Amino acid sequence: MQAQPPPQMPAPMPTPQSIQDAEHLRLLSIFHYVMAGLAVLGACFAAMYALIGVFFGAMIPVAATSGGSGAGSSSGMSPADARVFEMMGWVYGFFGGLGALYALGLAVCLFLCARNLAHRRKWTFVFVIACIQCINMPLGTILGIFTIIVLQRPGVKALFDQPDAAGGSIE
Repeated sequence: MQAQPPPQMPAPMPTPQSIQDAEHLRLLSIFHYVMAGLAVLGACFAAMYALIGVFFGAMIPVAATSGGSGAGSSSGMSPADARVFEMMGWVYGFFGGLGALYALGLAVCLFLCARNLAHRRKWTFVFVIACIQCINMPLGTILGIFTIIVLQRPGVKALFDQPDAAGGSIE
């Protein structure tokens, strides 16, 4: 005769607070996906800014040496002015490139944060990204503050500690 396993206790009924916590996490996940999309859009504008800067940095010396309006005419720009404008173009391109890299990095972090919120895992990562996101005014600040407030609830911390509904931890 084989021993039977002990009877399992039924799952506890969800409380109104736990339902509200789950809904808030779902909404925060959606809003983080939206912010990730906006960050990608910002990266596109920064990349365009960088390309314009690189274009001007590369074309100013050509325009200064070739002349502008006719055969044999000069551009009216001294070599020192041409160097200054060339340098400005490269500086614009450099800072535009940095802005594009920052926005793409932020978009990746926001996307991962949204996934982790949806799957209720990596509480610390989500919290750190919410704090960093407060720098991006005004929408990032609002979303970051609301995310921090929701993450501080004891019920939400408990949701992040539970294994996935499929039976195991997702990580």
